[in-house]
Amino acid sequence: MAMAHRAQDAISNIEFVQFHPTALANEGLPITPTKTRENAFLITEAVRRGGGLLYNLGMERFMPLYDERAALASRDVVAISIDDQLKKRNEKYVLLDISHKPREKILSSPT
Repeated sequence: MAMAHRAQDAISNIEFVQFHPTALANEGLPITPTKTRENAFLITEAVRRGGGLLYNLGMERFMPLYDERAALASRDVVAISIDDQLKKRNEKYVLLDISHKPREKILSSPT
């Protein structure tokens, strides 16, 4: 798609392309990376299935506004909801919090 876009070709039906909605943002790291995206990585959807909660930077759970399944909504709904929050609030990232779960449970959970 990127090559087609650069070639100024028409792109359609993009809503059928799946992408991963959660990754670690550089801004969320406890230290500043020396290179752009050096430490960025995808966060498994198992974190959401395991009880992870999505918050905007105002510490508001926003997913219930978009879908009754909240953070358990499908990948496309989560991605659209995150995008909407970022645009509405002029923010660069949202938070995915699993800190309310016991450390042992998180570390022993299969992905």
